[in-house]
Formats: sequence, C-alpha cells, structure tokens
Amino acid sequence: MNPRKMLAMVRRELVSSFASPVAYVLLGIFALLTGYFFYVRIQMYTFLSLQFMRYQGQIPALNTGNFIIQPLYANLGVILLLLMPIITMKSYAEEKRNGTKELIMTSPVTLMEIVLGKFIAACIVFIAMLALTLSVPVILHVYASADSGILITTYIGR
Repeated sequence: MNPRKMLAMVRRELVSSFASPVAYVLLGIFALLTGYFFYVRIQMYTFLSLQFMRYQGQIPALNTGNFIIQPLYANLGVILLLLMPIITMKSYAEEKRNGTKELIMTSPVTLMEIVLGKFIAACIVFIAMLALTLSVPVILHVYASADSGILITTYIGR
C-alpha cells in the first residue's frame, strides 16, 4: 500500500466534496441543528434554575453536564447518524455518476487505497462537522461552570 497514492485519493475526495454544495449544505444543516438544540437545552436549564429559585429561595448548583451537555450531544449523535451516510454514499455515487469508477478501478491504485482514501476524506468532513460545535464548550465555560471531563469524553465518544 502506497501512502502517496492514498493521500492523492484523500485530496481528490476532499476537493470533490467541497467543490459541490453538498458538503456545505450538510455542514450548514448540522450547525443550525446544533444551535437550535443548544438553545433549547439552555432555555430548559434556565427555566429549571428559576423554578428552583422560586420554590427554594435560592439557585442550586445545577449540573450543566446532566442538563445541557449530555442531552445536546446525544441529539447531535442521532443527527450525525443520519448525515454521515449521505457523505459516504455521495462519495461512491459520484464516481458512478461521473463515469470515473472504471477509471479508478483500472488505475494503479489498489482497492484498499481507494477505500481508505475515501474513508479518511469522510472522517475529515466529520471532523469539520465536529469543529463547528466547538463554540458550545466555549460558551459554557464563559457563562456557566461546565465540567471539562464530561466535555472531553463526549467529544471522544464516550
């Protein structure tokens, strides 16, 4: 297996992914849904804080990990479960649609290099999607006492 050929395949896949609007639309949908779910969880956290203050006369220390972080990233996991097949299937369907499948299969690139190149390119798009959610921990650290351990393990994948 030649790493240069595999990296050429990764580069080719990334260029084809970001040359079409499909990747940008998926990134935009993911960012909008992340913002919406984050807003909903913050609203629920605020409502519960105010209810506790109303009944007890003080604001208890609610755990942001249980009320915001874990439900938010559980919802985002379901969204990613629906969006990732679009990214991977687009990669293979585009080869067939453009007629380049036969060209790639007859090139001096092995099947393993093709598959790994497409897989690594899909992983890079996935990492770009996760990078869009990095504003959530920043906002939580600025305005609340977010548990760093829960954030890190949630990003790693529990």
